Amino acid sequence: MRKSGLNDNHDVEQLAFVLFWPKGSGNTLETVGIAQGQFAVQEIVASFRKQKLKPTLVHTNKVYPLVKTGMVACFVDHSTMVFGNSDAVKAALDARDGVAPNLLTNAPMIDAMKSVDTEPLWSVLDEKGTQFMVHQLLGNAASVTDFETVKKHLHSCRYGMDFQHGVHLNLSIETGDNFIAATLSSIFNAAITLRKMSAPEVEKQALAATSIHSNLGNLEIQFATSNDEFATLLKSPLFQSVLA
Repeated sequence: MRKSGLNDNHDVEQLAFVLFWPKGSGNTLETVGIAQGQFAVQEIVASFRKQKLKPTLVHTNKVYPLVKTGMVACFVDHSTMVFGNSDAVKAALDARDGVAPNLLTNAPMIDAMKSVDTEPLWSVLDEKGTQFMVHQLLGNAASVTDFETVKKHLHSCRYGMDFQHGVHLNLSIETGDNFIAATLSSIFNAAITLRKMSAPEVEKQALAATSIHSNLGNLEIQFATSNDEFATLLKSPLFQSVLA
């Protein structure tokens, strides 16, 4: 965003990242960023021209290269910028302009968003993304037979984070089945118990602050900690293994 000429601390009001599997790409993920705010588009475009950066057209949208980033950016209006690699931005513009299906045609994702989009930080995952996330979170515990049984029932996931008084995370995984949700709860709790046996103290505290239970066909996970403890947790092997 800084390469585009934006002041990310002043101009940007909301920022979203979308990870998606383009049609026919197999398991290759693309990522596109969307920034919203009040942008001085004419000044930014003038700066692009001074740098002799020439736009390419995607439909009627001008897409500019961002120097030394390998990324491109497009101002679709004075309050919205789309950025990412060229393929990802083209796919986003195709969806916006009606050339390809967009998120509004995905009812499960829209329903999931309605539950969390008022939170300061939130995310939703589709079926494939939910299955991948749960597998990563369970680690070695995902190799048990019960996980393969419940995997096909992992329909979607949503979480919201609040930072008013420390860090609070509320995550919900939709299975649509009370028995499956209860089974998944048992697997997660067993994984936590196993992890506690070898985890360093900071991870043990985090795991102790995590509550997992099933509710009406959903797996519910709540986590709460102080700002200082959360900052320490970000550097722990547990958090880094999830990122990997």
